[in-house]
Amino acid sequence: MALAYVIIFITGAATLSLELLSSRILTPYFGVSLYIWSSILAITLTFLAVGYYAGGWLARRADASHRQLAFSTAPTISTLALVAVCLGYPWLFPWLAEMDLLSGCIIAATLLLAVPLVVLSAMNPLLIALRPVAGGDAGAGRVFFVSTIGSVAGVVITAFLLIPNITNFRSLLLLAIVLAALPAAGIAKATDRAQRVTLLAAAAAGLIAAGVLFALAPAFLGKMRDVVAGDYRFRLRDEYSSVFGNLKVVEFAERADPSRYLLLFLTDGLVQNRLLPDGTSYGEYTYVLEALALAYAPEARTALVLGLGAGSVPRALSAHGVSVDVVEINPDMLAAVHDHVGGDSGWTTHIGDARTFVRACRQRYDVIVIDLFHGDGTPDYLLSSDFFRDVQRCLTPDGVAVMNAFAADRASANYRSLIATVRSAFGTVVDFHRPATPDEPNLNTYVVAMSSARLPARTAMDNIPDDIRDGLIGTLKSLSRSTDVGDATPATDEYNVFSILNAPDQMMYRRLLVQQLPPQMLVN
Repeated sequence: MALAYVIIFITGAATLSLELLSSRILTPYFGVSLYIWSSILAITLTFLAVGYYAGGWLARRADASHRQLAFSTAPTISTLALVAVCLGYPWLFPWLAEMDLLSGCIIAATLLLAVPLVVLSAMNPLLIALRPVAGGDAGAGRVFFVSTIGSVAGVVITAFLLIPNITNFRSLLLLAIVLAALPAAGIAKATDRAQRVTLLAAAAAGLIAAGVLFALAPAFLGKMRDVVAGDYRFRLRDEYSSVFGNLKVVEFAERADPSRYLLLFLTDGLVQNRLLPDGTSYGEYTYVLEALALAYAPEARTALVLGLGAGSVPRALSAHGVSVDVVEINPDMLAAVHDHVGGDSGWTTHIGDARTFVRACRQRYDVIVIDLFHGDGTPDYLLSSDFFRDVQRCLTPDGVAVMNAFAADRASANYRSLIATVRSAFGTVVDFHRPATPDEPNLNTYVVAMSSARLPARTAMDNIPDDIRDGLIGTLKSLSRSTDVGDATPATDEYNVFSILNAPDQMMYRRLLVQQLPPQMLVN
């Protein structure tokens, strides 16, 4: 019976590991909006409940021999289901995301989780029925205790060992390999030769299927060759597994002229920046942030940049003689910049959370640039009046804060709430948002906040790529004084609904990303 508890501990760990991995596997296709997270949690709990009920039903109707066989073979069923999902989801999930993000996420989560969760959770009532205990809870308390402690271990192992060191695709297969080995432990409990052969065959089939796909994962996913999609070519240059998302550095070029490529920094499919081969930014937003910072703080000597990206903004400010501190939460982003763009000479990087850094700010800056994105937008805790008051305290009396955020248009609730929230900490707020067109969607919104109103200085912007110059000029001409926010109220740490307000824009943006990137560049 001790061996059975070891198995239930491992399957408990696998259950929570699978839930954690599934959320990260789904992110590049469906994002991390509130609606998407709610769907994943609902699907997870639904299939756990179905599995508990199904296991109890089977325990009541099967004899001891068949209960033991079901308990021993359940992990292999989960293994084969995970292998089948891994064979299909890199190509199926992009199609589901293009169909409809919310319903597509529900279907994708069902395909990913249904069989493994139902089968693994059914093992708990089966083990209770196998225990030679009468009366009381029949050992149910101990079984669920061991399973739950296993779940805790699964979360810790997944978060601190698997995710930072192995891609999510391979982590799922490693989980399948562990589960595939468990039926071998039930051979000693088998009542006849046929059952022993069945268990041995099940373990062998699962191990071979999961092991082969694990070994061939890069080739299977097309990461070892150029990927052609339409008129464009993609080449994976590097990949970093991180607790803050899967980071890829990708060459992107037209098929007709592959030597003229852009370097894309992708975090779970979100384009952090686009660079020319010489490291020059090809992203409009970096030039807008630079221009606004220099226009509203022309005498700036010190700057704090919250969010490194590909390093374009701190590099540009440093080139103007500004002493720059950068706060970046993801050390892998810093490694990617070092590996593919160049060192951070000219600025100082602090690895940590932006909210924590500004709360304990030890000096005052002439300008603070806020460019903080995770998933499909800025996290809620970085969109509150409390955060912006901390930012304001980090500025010199005449200091300026410049922010890049996502919002579809000035009439939207999330746009007005953003302005109201920033204004709650600053005396003057102006914003810039170039209207979108059917051919060119635009979610980028730029906010400038300061203690008192002032006119921007003229700023010479050199070396701007011709392809983005017109869009940049259009954005800088779209100034608004942000006087009308309607009935919008500032978000606070105690009451913050940006996760709801931003969800439609986040889902729209995620669909655009899925449509533009080939499946091989999305799978993590």
